[in-house]
Amino acid sequence: EVSTVACDVEVGSINAIKTVFYTVSGDFDIEKIVSEDVLLNSVSGDFKVGRVKTNDIRINTVSGDVDVSYIEADKAIFDTISGDINVCGKLKLKRGSSITGSINYKVVN
Repeated sequence: EVSTVACDVEVGSINAIKTVFYTVSGDFDIEKIVSEDVLLNSVSGDFKVGRVKTNDIRINTVSGDVDVSYIEADKAIFDTISGDINVCGKLKLKRGSSITGSINYKVVN
């Protein structure tokens, strides 16, 4: 678990059972996550993630933006108020909610 208030964090590769990132206004740049469960939670900070392979992923943001280049997951939940969530990949089950933000999902085989 990694939590920040206002600092930026760069992460290479993570291989864990559970991976959790929280940020208030700092940005995360993550190369790769391999984990059974993943949580990305942001108030106004941004997440930029290269690859994710997981069983379950949940992405929550108030006004921060999330970009995932490639994701492979059995279950994905995306929630945003005014931030933008952009993901590409293969998801078996997905759910998303947004008030004024956007959720963009592109299927990649």
